[in-house]
This record gives sequence, C-alpha cells and structure tokens, in this order.
Amino acid sequence: MIIPKIIIPTVLIPFTLISVVISMIASFIASLFGVKLNTEGPRRLLEVLLKPRVVIFMVISNLIFYGGYKGYVYFKNSPRLESTIIKKNHQMAKASDKLYSDDFDQPNAFAYQKGSPSLTHQISVAWSRDLPKGSFAGATSSGSSLFIGTEQGQVEELEVTTGETLRSFYVGTPVSSAPTISAGFMYVGEGVHDTHHARVYKFDLKTGHYVSSYETKGHTEGRLIISEWKGQKLLFAPAGVDGMHAIDPATMKKVWQVNVGHTDSSARSDSGLVFWGTGREKHKENESKIWAVAVNFLDGTLKWKHELPASSWMQPVIVQNDVCFTTGEIYFKSDIGGIFCYDQQTGEPTTAFNAQTRIVSRPVLFKGDLIVTDFNGRVCRFSRLFGKVQWCTDTDGSEYSLASVAYDPKENVFVYPSQKDGLFSLDPESGHILSHWKPTEPEQWKKTYAPAVVVNGFWLTADYSGKVRSFKIIR
Repeated sequence: MIIPKIIIPTVLIPFTLISVVISMIASFIASLFGVKLNTEGPRRLLEVLLKPRVVIFMVISNLIFYGGYKGYVYFKNSPRLESTIIKKNHQMAKASDKLYSDDFDQPNAFAYQKGSPSLTHQISVAWSRDLPKGSFAGATSSGSSLFIGTEQGQVEELEVTTGETLRSFYVGTPVSSAPTISAGFMYVGEGVHDTHHARVYKFDLKTGHYVSSYETKGHTEGRLIISEWKGQKLLFAPAGVDGMHAIDPATMKKVWQVNVGHTDSSARSDSGLVFWGTGREKHKENESKIWAVAVNFLDGTLKWKHELPASSWMQPVIVQNDVCFTTGEIYFKSDIGGIFCYDQQTGEPTTAFNAQTRIVSRPVLFKGDLIVTDFNGRVCRFSRLFGKVQWCTDTDGSEYSLASVAYDPKENVFVYPSQKDGLFSLDPESGHILSHWKPTEPEQWKKTYAPAVVVNGFWLTADYSGKVRSFKIIR
C-alpha cells in the first residue's frame, strides 16, 4: 500500500509528543544514576508546533496536499479529453469499402446441428499474432474482420484469415467490452472498475472517423446491446455505478436511465421488456443488495425486481417465457452461486439451480438446456426439463475463469478457452473432452477471459497478454 506524503504535516505533532514522553522516561532513568539529560529541545519544539498559526498552517497544508492527491486520482481515472480523441482518430482514420455484417447482441441460444462430433480431431493453430496490449473481452466478428478492444485504449480491426491489422480506432482508456457493430457503425464503451464519467463511442466504419459519444458517470465493462421494439431501436449501455442507460443509436442521446445497483451485466431484451442483473462493488460486500431487474423497453419504468443471493455480472438468457440469471461473486470469496429463472411478465420465480459454486459466465441455451461455466473452469449443462445437472466437466481448475462457451454448428462441439491451460472442445451431449490444445510453454497462454469466436470453421481467441490466435480442426 502506498501512503501519500500528505500525511507528514499532521503526524509531526504525535511524533513530537512521543519523543517528549521518551525523553522524560530517559531523564528519569538517567537521574537514578546521577546523570542529568537536557529535554529542552523537544519541549521547545512542541511549544512551537502547538502555536495556533502553526497548527492552522499545518491543517491548510494538509488539505492542499490531500486535495492535490485526490485531484490526481480523479484525473488518472478520467477518460481522455474528447478533443484529444477527435484529433487522434482524425490522424488514424482509414476508409474501407468492406461490407460489415451486424453483430449487436450475444447469442441467446445455439442453433443445434444434427450429427455426431468427430471423436478423433485435433486442434492446430492457423495463425497467431501479438497486439500491443491485451484484451479482456475478446473479439467481435463482422464480415471478414475482427474488432478487438485492448487495454491500450484502442480497437484493432484485424483480417480474419491472416490476422493482419487493417486499422485502429482510438478511445484512450482501456476497452473492457467487445465492440458492437450495427448498420455500418461501431459502438464501444470504455473503462475499468475505477473509471468515472466514461463514454460510449460511435465510429463510422466506412470512413473510419469518430462520429460522436455519450457520457455516463460510471464505466462500461458489459457489452453494448442494440434491440428494437415497436419501431424504436435502442442501444443499452451498462454503466457500473451509474446503472443502465438506454441510448438512441442514431443521435447518441439518452432515452432513459435506471439505476438500482452496480451494473456490469449486458442487457437482454424480449417482448417489450429489458432484463439485467446487478452486482456488489469491490470492498462493499455487505453494503448493497443484488437484483434481477425487468423494465419496460420504451420508457424504462420498472416492471419488477427480485433480490438475488449473489452478484449477477453476466447477460441473462431467455428460455421460452422465462428469463434466467447466473450468480456468483468475483471480487470476494464465496461459494454461493447458481441459476435463477423468473417469469418474464410477472417476475414470479420458476426454476432455481443452486450450484454451490460461483457461476460468472454468460448462460446460453442449447436444446432447451442451460450451458454455463464456473469460476474454476468447469463447464456444466443444466436440464430445465428434469431440474438437474446433466453433466459437469473440469478443464484447467483455475481460480478466475470468466469465459463462456461457444458452439461450432459445423463440428457440433462446444469450444471453451480456459483461463490458463489452453483451448478445449467438448461433446455437447456427454460433456467429454474431445481435444485439448495447450501451448508448449505455459506462459504463452495467459489470462484468457473471453469466449472464442467461431467464424467460417475457425476458432479465434484473444487473451489478456495480447495474443490473438486462430485455430482450426484437423483430422
């Protein structure tokens, strides 16, 4: 822990008092042996320090130093000046004649393809490359491009087939969420947990230029989601301590805002309602309640909310008439976690799975069952029909796994990038590990928190060390 130097003026007084006491004790002991010590120095120093004008000076100095320190912290955790962002992007902008497909929501369900997975396949690397800084949320695919937000404060556009950098977009602060692509524009949030007044940015993919931004009071870790209801299209931005914002993606103006707790969960929209979960902030595990929330799409009025036993950091999933939330703590140790489902319209509880482990991945639907991963890298399939676990498979046994599974419909396998031990493919029916790719040197696979992206038969991963890899199956 770093102790600011601003406390020095105020600690002089207690230190002086201590020195006086010690001097008095030393003088008493010395007198027993006929030795006289001089305590005039400490006494005179104390008299000077206790003069009103000196005390007032010390208090004012301390406040100035403390204010300066807090100002530095505030500035450090602020986004870059918008003028800087405009200037940087003007210098970096490159036009593109590519066609960019929409990728503005994470899949609610995997489209199952019949056929048995190959039991003899192996995973090999098609290409790999290093980014200047790592990625927390991984890639978004659009057309023949990958868009990857990095800790460097940029979004890198890479060619899917080669990994070549096509162009960069400047944000300035770390990009913790995966970019969102819609109608030829890219939307992306910024910031980490301590960032304040972060923005949501809009870029024109045709010209490469910055278009505009929207400011919140918090930060954006969850992915931005775009949904439409009754002709109204909205961009939903989770903003940490500032709750959930609904933004008009065309004008980047606020439509509504709802704040019922710290929100890092992406929203899920269905049938005129918007759903998300809240979580406990760092160092405040006993100070706030956690909610599963439903609001009306058009105006944000509260439909219902239910208290959850643990934080819900990930986007919920729609299962027929229900909405289901995963729960599990990230910032402090707890074995409480599971899946909790509610009727979309009434909010009445319908199904609950108490997993006795932290579920911190995004749940996905596969053949009516829920697929999740836990904090220790286990992949599990929960059956809603039978109300039990179908199977759970251990992978790397890590203590900080956040990635969700992806599904390759062509190969009919789940793809799971573990946090520290490489890439796994699993049989969806049995959960058996079909193949496991791991680097020859363990340190070459570091802190992979994002799900793999399945594109044209390739599996792409981006990790927190800055390594981007494209994998393919060989038989």
